[in-house]
Amino acid sequence: MSLDLTITNVLNEFHLIPASRKKELELLRDFILKKKGKTNLIFICTHNSRRSHLAQIWAQIASNYYNLKASAVTQEGQNQLLFTLQPLKH
Repeated sequence: MSLDLTITNVLNEFHLIPASRKKELELLRDFILKKKGKTNLIFICTHNSRRSHLAQIWAQIASNYYNLKASAVTQEGQNQLLFTLQPLKH
Protein backbone atom coordinates (compact mmCIF):
# COMPACT_ATOMS: atom_id res chain seq x y z
CA MET A 1 0.00 0.00 0.00
CA SER A 2 1.37 3.41 -0.91
CA LEU A 3 1.85 6.16 1.66
CA ASP A 4 -0.67 8.36 -0.20
CA LEU A 5 -3.32 5.64 0.02
CA THR A 6 -2.55 5.07 3.71
CA ILE A 7 -2.93 8.81 4.41
CA THR A 8 -6.25 8.86 2.55
CA ASN A 9 -7.48 5.88 4.57
CA VAL A 10 -6.44 7.52 7.84
CA LEU A 11 -8.15 10.79 6.88
CA ASN A 12 -11.33 8.85 6.13
CA GLU A 13 -11.25 7.42 9.67
CA PHE A 14 -11.08 10.76 11.52
CA HIS A 15 -14.73 10.38 12.48
CA LEU A 16 -13.68 7.45 14.70
CA ILE A 17 -11.61 9.70 16.98
CA PRO A 18 -13.50 10.42 20.24
CA ALA A 19 -14.65 14.03 20.65
CA SER A 20 -12.54 14.52 23.80
CA ARG A 21 -9.39 13.43 21.94
CA LYS A 22 -10.24 15.66 18.97
CA LYS A 23 -10.34 18.66 21.33
CA GLU A 24 -6.82 17.87 22.54
CA LEU A 25 -5.57 17.44 18.99
CA GLU A 26 -7.23 20.70 17.91
CA LEU A 27 -5.38 22.53 20.70
CA LEU A 28 -2.10 21.15 19.39
CA ARG A 29 -3.04 22.03 15.82
CA ASP A 30 -3.97 25.59 16.79
CA PHE A 31 -0.70 26.01 18.69
CA ILE A 32 1.32 24.87 15.67
CA LEU A 33 -0.63 27.07 13.24
CA LYS A 34 -0.19 30.20 15.41
CA LYS A 35 3.58 29.84 15.59
CA LYS A 36 5.52 32.18 13.30
CA GLY A 37 8.48 29.87 12.90
CA LYS A 38 9.23 26.21 13.20
CA THR A 39 7.47 24.26 15.94
CA ASN A 40 9.54 21.71 17.81
CA LEU A 41 7.60 18.59 18.78
CA ILE A 42 8.83 15.82 21.05
CA PHE A 43 6.97 12.61 21.80
CA ILE A 44 7.83 10.74 24.97
CA CYS A 45 7.03 7.11 25.62
CA THR A 46 7.40 5.87 29.18
CA HIS A 47 9.13 2.65 28.12
CA ASN A 48 10.84 3.83 24.92
CA SER A 49 8.67 1.40 23.04
CA ARG A 50 7.25 1.89 19.57
CA ARG A 51 4.61 4.47 20.48
CA SER A 52 6.94 7.47 20.48
CA HIS A 53 8.63 6.26 17.29
CA LEU A 54 5.29 5.91 15.52
CA ALA A 55 4.11 9.28 16.83
CA GLN A 56 7.26 10.87 15.48
CA ILE A 57 6.80 9.28 12.07
CA TRP A 58 3.12 10.24 11.77
CA ALA A 59 3.74 13.80 13.00
CA GLN A 60 6.43 14.25 10.35
CA ILE A 61 4.16 12.77 7.67
CA ALA A 62 1.30 15.09 8.74
CA SER A 63 3.66 18.06 8.81
CA ASN A 64 4.75 17.36 5.26
CA TYR A 65 1.24 16.51 4.05
CA TYR A 66 -0.25 19.75 5.40
CA ASN A 67 2.87 21.78 4.58
CA LEU A 68 3.33 22.85 8.22
CA LYS A 69 6.48 24.25 9.73
CA ALA A 70 6.59 21.60 12.47
CA SER A 71 9.65 20.04 10.93
CA ALA A 72 11.66 19.37 14.08
CA VAL A 73 9.98 16.22 15.36
CA THR A 74 11.81 13.94 17.78
CA GLN A 75 11.00 11.15 20.19
CA GLU A 76 12.47 10.03 23.48
CA GLY A 77 11.86 7.29 25.98
CA GLN A 78 11.80 7.57 29.74
CA ASN A 79 13.66 4.31 30.31
CA GLN A 80 16.86 3.23 28.66
CA LEU A 81 16.75 0.02 26.72
CA LEU A 82 19.19 -2.52 28.00
CA PHE A 83 21.11 -4.77 25.70
CA THR A 84 23.28 -7.61 26.77
CA LEU A 85 26.08 -9.02 24.68
CA GLN A 86 25.66 -12.45 26.29
CA PRO A 87 23.64 -13.95 23.38
CA LEU A 88 26.36 -12.84 20.97
CA LYS A 89 29.10 -14.77 22.79
CA HIS A 90 29.67 -18.35 21.71
